[in-house]
Amino acid sequence: MKRYLVDDDELISLLDSHNFQEVTSFPYEINDNMILFRRGTISRWGGSMSSGSDSLSIATPNRLQGIGTEVEPAFIWRTEKYQELIFIRSGKRWVGAYHESGELLSSASRY
Repeated sequence: MKRYLVDDDELISLLDSHNFQEVTSFPYEINDNMILFRRGTISRWGGSMSSGSDSLSIATPNRLQGIGTEVEPAFIWRTEKYQELIFIRSGKRWVGAYHESGELLSSASRY
């Protein structure tokens, strides 16, 4: 996974990028390994994951990650430069780089 790491400065710059597409309907299945949702339960990968919060939750086969405590718009982006990565952003406060397998590689935040 080391070869997929994004330079810190580039990742931080994505907090203000206009390239992302907003996710407006939840749950949102990015691929077979990643689901974005708010408040609710996801049953997948042989188990269930729940969140009682309206803030962004990211479900993958290996983890459930809650992002922040505020209800921020959610965004995703894929780019040709990083073909096997999916970038997820919560508002302009948090961005994460995920491998398409669902593995979180790095993140940056403004909390």
